[in-house]
Amino acid sequence: MGRSPDRAVPRRVEGVRHQTTKRGPLILLKLDGTDDRTAAEALRRQHVYAAEADLPPLGEDERFIHDLVGLAVVTEEGERLGTVDGVEQAPAHDVFVVAREDDDENDEPALIPGVEEFVREVDLDGGRIVVRPIEGMFE
Repeated sequence: MGRSPDRAVPRRVEGVRHQTTKRGPLILLKLDGTDDRTAAEALRRQHVYAAEADLPPLGEDERFIHDLVGLAVVTEEGERLGTVDGVEQAPAHDVFVVAREDDDENDEPALIPGVEEFVREVDLDGGRIVVRPIEGMFE
């Protein structure tokens, strides 16, 4: 646990509680050495990290988000559109956040729904995601 992977400190999880809030699902962790609210407050805004070897195996079409960040985003014709900057989790499907390639006029990221209609191929070995954008998606 920590603010970045290189500054993370191992913590043992003693308990997990799932809770539904107005803002969506929430997972509460009880960590070793965190016995009161004051100790828990000191951990706010920190990230939880896990070694990939400790994670459950992925399904055939599943990918870890950290493997997608940094991939080139290209059209089926090979035109480079940008780079995956992140993945947002929406209720219906994930959304790829794409930093546009050399677009001085529009520095807002493009958002690509993570569905087969738009995302045609995820090629981790080739370092790219092949997309079929609709008109206006990258304008």
